[in-house]
Amino acid sequence: MTRTLPYAGPAAVARRLTGLIPPAAGIPVYGMGLVPPGRTMGTSANAVLTPAGLDAALAEYAAGWGDPDPRAAATQFSKYWFRAAIPPVLVCAAADRAAPAIELPALGAEMDGGIPYLLARDAPGIAVAPADGESLMARLVDEHLVPVIAALATHTGLSPRVFWANAGTVIAWYLDQLRRQPATAAGARALAARWLETPDHPAFSGRNPMHNPLIATTDAAGHAKQQRRVCCVRYLSSDLDLCASCPLSKAPAARRAKR
Repeated sequence: MTRTLPYAGPAAVARRLTGLIPPAAGIPVYGMGLVPPGRTMGTSANAVLTPAGLDAALAEYAAGWGDPDPRAAATQFSKYWFRAAIPPVLVCAAADRAAPAIELPALGAEMDGGIPYLLARDAPGIAVAPADGESLMARLVDEHLVPVIAALATHTGLSPRVFWANAGTVIAWYLDQLRRQPATAAGARALAARWLETPDHPAFSGRNPMHNPLIATTDAAGHAKQQRRVCCVRYLSSDLDLCASCPLSKAPAARRAKR
């Protein structure tokens, strides 16, 4: 479900581009908002990622579940977090345009029914400033994804691979959309080749945890489908069905026993 907050949405991306690139108006941006001068940033993103902050956020996200397994809540929560953080930066990276600061101390966060919305300080002066897409992607990984995933993995005991796969699937989907637009096609192809199609990457000092997060395959009827390389383990809660791209053919026996 997409909810809206003031200053949230595709306009946050469009203002950073020269002209309106179609994906900026058409692809969903779940919650990177822009906070104008004079407005408080509210709760810091860092505060949400503390043990107490994550306890509260995950409890709010899973409110109403009959089986609120915190690991299942965390992996689903992370997907919304990444949908808030990644798309605005990725669109700007593919277009070689400057993006808002993405490091955690510079961001605010608002929660709405457990869904995180990230808030960045608006800076109109960077609206048409050129940027290097590769460097921008490296900033997103080093200054945002690495600490967010470390916090979630430490808090839940889940392997970081689960959260990197969640981030990678968001990146893969948006780069696929951006490859279809002339203004961002070349940049999107270059970013995909560098960050998704390369098995080893210096940013990770070895194995790339986002390598090919989605694999092309077919379903039982022979229809083409995208399948995750790493399961997101949402099956840990009996409230959730397997997702459409799950690599498992059925939920593990421990999950089925809960029903």
